[in-house]
Amino acid sequence: KETPNGWSMPELNGQPLPLSMALENISWDSPYTLSEKMWAGHIKRSQRNVDRGAGFTAYPKDTTKPSTTLVARYYKDGKECLIPQPDHPKRIPRMLTERECANLQGFPKTFQPHQSKINAYKQFGNAVPSPLIKAVAETITNHL
Repeated sequence: KETPNGWSMPELNGQPLPLSMALENISWDSPYTLSEKMWAGHIKRSQRNVDRGAGFTAYPKDTTKPSTTLVARYYKDGKECLIPQPDHPKRIPRMLTERECANLQGFPKTFQPHQSKINAYKQFGNAVPSPLIKAVAETITNHL
């Protein structure tokens, strides 16, 4: 939609990228793997939500498809985007790492996330993807 001064949002082209492109090679015994208790809680709450018709579920994502939206509360339990770990003895998924969140939001490899894990997840959950900002800035600059 065009603004009163004639500027319009840029067209975003290209195919959606798979979640797998943002992932790193993380061992199943890393601190990002959910505890058995947390995973059991996710499964129980997800089933309860499905039974009552609510859409709030926590299942491992299909990494061949695009990621779901990152949210600032991700640090709490990671339920919005759990990564499958087929090599885990109990097939328990893991959370995204801070670097993987940065990758999803289009931050350059040189970008250093906040030192606090909680603040880093909030940082990326509240971010607008860098490539989108660049595209908008370029169209504004060209319009001026």
